[in-house]
This record gives sequence, C-alpha cells and structure tokens, in this order.
Amino acid sequence: MTKLNKPFAVLLITVLLFCIFPSTSYASTDNNSNLNSFKEYSLEEARELAIMHIKSIMTSDDCGMWNNKIKIINETPIFDSNDIITGYYFKLETIEHQPAGYVITGANSYQYPIIEYSTKGQSFIEKYFKTICSINGYNAANYSAKIYYMNNLTYIYKFYNGKSCHIFEISNDYNEIQTLKPEHEFHNFSAIWSKYIDLSESSKNDLPPDEENVYITSPPNYESGYSLSRYYTLPAFNRNYKTTSMFSQSDNCAPTAAVNLCYYWYSRNPEKYASLKQDPRWTNVHDDFYNLMNTHDGSGTSDFSIASAYEDYFNQVGLSCKATLHFTTDFGQKIVDELDNSRPVHLILHDNRTYGEHSVLALGYYQFEYNGSGNSTYIRIADGFSESPNRYVWGGCAGYWNYVTVIPK
Repeated sequence: MTKLNKPFAVLLITVLLFCIFPSTSYASTDNNSNLNSFKEYSLEEARELAIMHIKSIMTSDDCGMWNNKIKIINETPIFDSNDIITGYYFKLETIEHQPAGYVITGANSYQYPIIEYSTKGQSFIEKYFKTICSINGYNAANYSAKIYYMNNLTYIYKFYNGKSCHIFEISNDYNEIQTLKPEHEFHNFSAIWSKYIDLSESSKNDLPPDEENVYITSPPNYESGYSLSRYYTLPAFNRNYKTTSMFSQSDNCAPTAAVNLCYYWYSRNPEKYASLKQDPRWTNVHDDFYNLMNTHDGSGTSDFSIASAYEDYFNQVGLSCKATLHFTTDFGQKIVDELDNSRPVHLILHDNRTYGEHSVLALGYYQFEYNGSGNSTYIRIADGFSESPNRYVWGGCAGYWNYVTVIPK
C-alpha cells in the first residue's frame, strides 16, 4: 500500500470539510471567468482520483472496509439537469463480494473532485433504487434509471420504461417530484482539481509491489505517462475458483490450477465439457491431476509433467486437447497473445517474491503501452489462494515464468 504524503492529507481534509460543511456562497461573482475556466474530466481521470482517494483513506484509522481486498465493480455516470455528465459513482465490493461503500467524484471543474464517499456497506443509491422499485411495483428489468446531481448533496433518480417517467428526489429520504429542479448556483473548483491531478500523477510513480504477501489488485495505480492501455478478460471468467486449501494434499498448486482450467471450460460451456466435472467439489478431478502430474508433498510438480497430464486427463474423460509447455513469456506478452485467442493459460511462476514457486491460472490482462519503450503487462489470475480472480502478477517482477497452453479439440 502506498502511504499518503502530508500535502495530500491536508488537501483531502480540506476538501472533505468543505463537502460536509459547504460554504454559504456557491456563486462566483465573475460568471465569465467561471465559463472560461470550465473543464471536463474523463472517466479515466475520475477513476484515478477515486483510487487515490481510497488509498489515502486506507492509511487512516477510520478506513472501514477499505483495504487492499476491495475493488471497483461498477462505474455509473451522474448527470446534471441538462443531461451532461457532472460526476461518477464508483461502487465498491470486497473480494468476498460484500458491499464496501462507494466514492462519488465530480466530472468537471464546477464540482468538487470528491463529492462524497462511504467506507462500508451498501450505498444510498443502491438502497433507494431497491426501495423505490419495491414500493412502487417497478420491475427493475423493465425500467432504466438515471442519476442526477443537483449540488448540495441532493440527488435525483429518473425511472423510465419507454412509456412513463417517474422522478424521485433522494437525500435523507425520497419523494416523488414532477420535474427536475435546477441546480444550485455553481462555484468553480479548478484550482483544487489542479492540485488533485498533480498529486494523482506524482502518486503513480511507485513500482508494483514485488514482495511476499502483497498482492496487485489495481494495475493503473502503478502506471502513468502511457500512450494506450488495454484491458481484457476471458468470456465468463468471473466466478469463484478453487483454492489449494480446499483439497487435502499439500504442495498442490499445479493440480489446483488444472482444476480451475477445467472448471473454467466447464462453466463456459457445460454441455460440451460436462465430463470434465466428476463430482460437485471437484475433489476427484484434483486427485487425478495430482497423480497424473506426479506431484509430491515437499517437492510439488515439475514443469515437464504438466502438459502431458492435461492431455491424459482429457482423454480419460472422453475429450481431447493439445497441451504444450513453453519457456519464458517475454515479460507477459506471450500470455497476452494466448489470452487474445480466448483461452486460459496455466502460468508457472518461478522465484516470484509474492508467490515463490507457484502455478496459477491466467484469465485476463491489463497492458500499458509506452511510445518507443515497450509495454508494461499485468496478468489477471486465479491464484489458488483467493476464490476471486481479482489479483494480478506483473511481467516486470523478479523471477521468471513458464506456461502451458491447453487447446481443447
């Protein structure tokens, strides 16, 4: 976790106090100056701001559920009365899929950078959406809902289904209204935005963590100045994977990664790959791979035993595949190339400071391209320790990687 420096802490406290106890003067005395200095901020800039804010709160005594096991699971635009994006709502969740609060940022210089946030539980936006649907008999599947921000911590929900439109004001409670209320007068916060942007850029110069028991969950935190970023995950990748502790044997990361590869194909196409699953807990599948890979307590699994074990197991259950062991990954690029073929990869980590000697299943990637200086690549994995596939390994970390490609036929 990156520690927050004192200048940012002071700025953060100032901003939060202003959000909670707003000044009585919102209007600028120079409307032309406001107009000329108006600036919009992208979703990417708002996301970086939200992540920086989350990291800063992690260092405080009142961090709630915010730790390195939370993630942004939803990004929703918030509009003004002219249907122009004026903010973003970032919904947060733990790796155990528990609600972990939210962050609402501005999207232009007429809004504060951090409008409000909560470090735990379900957001009021989620709460009132469910309440309004329930009380009014709205089928959420048939209604679209749009969020508006009217300043002064006042929000509007507009529900519409193509035939009718219902508008609700939500703050401490909710009530139906006939039309959108105009916003309170605007103040220009360009100077504060500039300070936040400068701090955001300076805070992103840290290298990815490369040490024991420290996991990468948000690659953009460690990159800046790139010309292009690419994000990809396999279809239907997001599910709870098996961990080594679910099985009785030890030094079993390679058999567990193999179980997860079979589990992925079965979940993606249960009719075609039904025979890959032998029992509800996947214990028999694990035990078969444990034996086919010639895995041993104390010594684990040889890289050279993995590919043949996949082919033997697929044949054993009436299927077939082509499995091949490859050496080195060109800093993760070869894993990216294989994932782009819409196939998971059995990734083997050697001398890794976080995982040591360890097999994982690669399911996606985050890649940052730098003009004239190559790429920085992060591979998204089911690591065999956490059921949720929300951790990454960095292609520039210490050690080296081998990998096994498995192509079902």
